[in-house]
Amino acid sequence: MTRLPTPPRWLRWAVVAFVAGGIFAASVLDPPSSGVPSLGPLGLVGFDKWLHTFAYAGLGFVLFVALVPPRHPERALVAAVVAAAVYGVGIELVQGPLPERSLDAADALANAFGALVGGAAGIVARRLLKLAVRPTQYTLE
Repeated sequence: MTRLPTPPRWLRWAVVAFVAGGIFAASVLDPPSSGVPSLGPLGLVGFDKWLHTFAYAGLGFVLFVALVPPRHPERALVAAVVAAAVYGVGIELVQGPLPERSLDAADALANAFGALVGGAAGIVARRLLKLAVRPTQYTLE
């Protein structure tokens, strides 16, 4: 079994804190009043939902990396998605009483979806990295 190189634990959690802090700051500050398109790519959902999805995909990914044990990445995936989704719901609850913000269930859903996408990207990246560092049976002569 190939053991993947991992950054030190303190560094992984520092990155999680940085990403979560950035999301929190962006979520409680006054939103920009103009210049942000109302519809996102493909015109299906609002641009803000895309921002939520991408932000929480980043959080889901770094949480997965911080949590992943060598033998059970599925557990880390579940924990990362649940933790990021709960964090997103918590931020929505914080936004409720703020004058320039609002509590929005669709935002919480976009947050959870983004967390799932980020965690899944972590699984894919881990598998690709394992393939890259796995010793090969074949030699070139």
